[in-house]
Amino acid sequence: MTLAIPEKLRAFVAPRRSLPGFAVAPTEKAAARELVRIAKHFSKKQPGWDKSHKQIFAAGLDARRDGFSAIRKAAHAFWDAPSLEAVKSADIETLAFAEIVAHRLKHDADFTSVIVAVRGALDALSVMARALDLGLDAKGGYTTCVFVVEVDDDKSSRWAADWLPIRHAICAMSDADYARARQIALAERKKRVLTKRARIAFAFPDETWAKEDLLEGLAMPRPFEISFLLGTCGDAALIRSSRRCRIKTGALRRTRSTSR
Repeated sequence: MTLAIPEKLRAFVAPRRSLPGFAVAPTEKAAARELVRIAKHFSKKQPGWDKSHKQIFAAGLDARRDGFSAIRKAAHAFWDAPSLEAVKSADIETLAFAEIVAHRLKHDADFTSVIVAVRGALDALSVMARALDLGLDAKGGYTTCVFVVEVDDDKSSRWAADWLPIRHAICAMSDADYARARQIALAERKKRVLTKRARIAFAFPDETWAKEDLLEGLAMPRPFEISFLLGTCGDAALIRSSRRCRIKTGALRRTRSTSR
């Protein structure tokens, strides 16, 4: 039996390599628009704030002696003059720091699709994996001095939905590129705790990783923290039995498309 999905519902179906026709590849034209959409919030003062994001992040460039001041400055310079050429020339570390800043500028920023369109999915995967270990800190409050830092805790600062663009890109890859992406992902998963590792599993729905992570997650005190994997796991029996994971499960918000 063949299941036909109505056109108006196709945008809500998360892609799989085993389900052709649902992966949406971003374009450079759309990436340029998204870059402008995010960047316009960098220099603009926010309502009720005395400073712009540019001033607030500038105050935090040397706020911590952790060896990342140069990278913070590079990411700050990127958002001060963003361009597709700047995306092409930046290193992975700078792009990862810039990705964290992007979500401070605009909560629904889709900087990942910009990287996919300009650099390809392999680099985007490396950026997102690095960003799993980054977050924000502040001195004197988040409207005064904010900076990107490396975080040691088990929680990720990235929502699972932020990985949807890279999932689209991975599901649209050639077999050769997918094999390379899989090796990168395996190496990154070995270095991560479950809550971070599960986000990588979300981007690879045709692997068994979602099932493995869900089985491990059922023993967690807060299993709903990886509940987003319920829509990625291909084991129907496991999904039905994972009631503890569904305590606070909500629908995965649609990520802004950069395909048009």
